Amino acid sequence: GTAIDELELHPSLPTLLVGDLNAEPEDLPILGELIEERSWTDCGAIAKLWPRGKANQPTCRAPNSTKANRRDYIIACPRAFGDCKGLRGGTQ
Repeated sequence: GTAIDELELHPSLPTLLVGDLNAEPEDLPILGELIEERSWTDCGAIAKLWPRGKANQPTCRAPNSTKANRRDYIIACPRAFGDCKGLRGGTQ
């Protein structure tokens, strides 16, 4: 897809895709390709790597829903993930 083509023009740049997807990554083919075939990382899915982190925590709850969902994501290319891996969150 066009986004992947653009990313491949700059392979040395640390790149994050961040946002409110209103979907599961596996429901979006381009994200599935990045994660499954190109070694990108869904940072929320592996949040346990950070202090007090818990994987796949909900980020919102729709007004008509009784269940919270995870709709906000940070997807990191291998370079960006390597740069972020050692970061520690705040103490709040």
